[in-house]
Amino acid sequence: MATKTWLGNDGGNEGDWATAANWSAAGVPASGDDLMFDGNALYDVLLTTQPAGGADDFDSITITADFAYNFGTAAGPLVFSPAADNAADVLRIDAAGCPTYCRISGLFPDATILGSGTAATSCELTGTYTLLNLIKGTITMVTGCTITTGNVLYSTTQSTDVSLTIPTGCTITNLYQRGGVVTCASAVATRLDMDSGSFSHSAGNIATLNQRGGTYYWNCEGNTITKLNLFGGTFDSRNNGVAKTVTNMDMWPAATAYLNNGGQNLVLTNPANYYGGTVVFDKGSAFQINQ
Repeated sequence: MATKTWLGNDGGNEGDWATAANWSAAGVPASGDDLMFDGNALYDVLLTTQPAGGADDFDSITITADFAYNFGTAAGPLVFSPAADNAADVLRIDAAGCPTYCRISGLFPDATILGSGTAATSCELTGTYTLLNLIKGTITMVTGCTITTGNVLYSTTQSTDVSLTIPTGCTITNLYQRGGVVTCASAVATRLDMDSGSFSHSAGNIATLNQRGGTYYWNCEGNTITKLNLFGGTFDSRNNGVAKTVTNMDMWPAATAYLNNGGQNLVLTNPANYYGGTVVFDKGSAFQINQ
């Protein structure tokens, strides 16, 4: 096992993963190695240089803030560990220094994003992430990706440190939002917990939404929230007039719920349990609340 630091500038082989002299200590990385991409780098890591078939099982992959080159290209990401038995143990990314691209694909049981630029390709993730911690940066998931547990956290500015985009076709099990801005067009299979920030949801069901703060914008069409617990924050369905359903809802004094979506077609399947807070309905709506 060894630590391999990317240099990338071997004459005539610039950016070639498979050139031993592009690494320090010299030698192409092998399974079990720790990979470092930092201020020692002198060239991009190019798409054609990825491990053959993404087959190597590296113990860790680290990109630091002083890595000033691209990781991947416009053509696609660097591919690592696509099989469950070839999973990199730890992925740590601070892509703040990457000029245009930091694009990664693979299977990662433990991944943390510490920073990035502001473009959609500044930190673009494909593949499977068992634990994904987002501290700061613009993070774009790719259609088909999987997140088992995602934590949207913050470094210094709670409301804006993280900007996360989740397109359609992703598999999201649990998402815990402590700040930042999330734009999501996929279902959340088990739970979404919100303490702060904003979550704009345009497609997909949610099994359980626990909201303690922040603003949840429900812009879905024909989708369902099975259990809605409003402890605080603002739940807002006013941005479209399309039918949608809340199966069970409990509400507490610190919460505000805008259930007026303009179409009188937001359905509460079961009577809501109301312990306080502010609820706004469309005129002419029929509803039942238990106090």
